[in-house]
Amino acid sequence: MPYKIFSVILLAAACLFCASCSWITKFVVVNKSNDVLEVRYTLVPLSGGGKLQKTTLDDKGKLKNESWSEVSPEHYEYNRETETVTLRLGANEAVEIASEMTYTGHHSTNDNFFKIKTLSLSGTRGAARYEGRQALTQFREESESLYTIVYE
Repeated sequence: MPYKIFSVILLAAACLFCASCSWITKFVVVNKSNDVLEVRYTLVPLSGGGKLQKTTLDDKGKLKNESWSEVSPEHYEYNRETETVTLRLGANEAVEIASEMTYTGHHSTNDNFFKIKTLSLSGTRGAARYEGRQALTQFREESESLYTIVYE
């Protein structure tokens, strides 16, 4: 009996240790302009479209983290052949386009996890296109679990 109790305690401790060392990092495009922003990105092959999550900004221009909601498929395009996602992001809106478990920052040389192959942002204030690692490093760390690209 003591062996079973010890085993349960050891298993619980291992689970707590693993849980405390992992997190999900969101990669989010934020539109702080007063106009619509077209967001287009190409995924690495076989990564699939996934589900998009969207939120709005509060009066101070910060993400409303408690109000993320799924973007319905009729509000974006996903081309299965090219693995390209295109959506229009309204003023003061943000969309999560990728997430990763336990991302430790741009200093890491292993970016094989990053599912975004190309990223294009196009609005009335200009356009930008990023490829590969350049797309990843355009995101700025807001916290351990949030990296953003802000279009203003």
